[in-house]
Amino acid sequence: ENNLFCYLYLWNKTFINAHLIKNGLVDVDTDFDYKYKMKFLSLRNGLIKEV
Repeated sequence: ENNLFCYLYLWNKTFINAHLIKNGLVDVDTDFDYKYKMKFLSLRNGLIKEV
């Protein structure tokens, strides 16, 4: 389990992780706590529209 987790941003401040979740291209890891976990879950569930 040597996984490296990171938050990715474009030069224009687009939050790539959130964009991928919002568009259903990836899922949210719920196995442990991390900074944006609640935001990612809300995006996945359609509770917030912003990215």
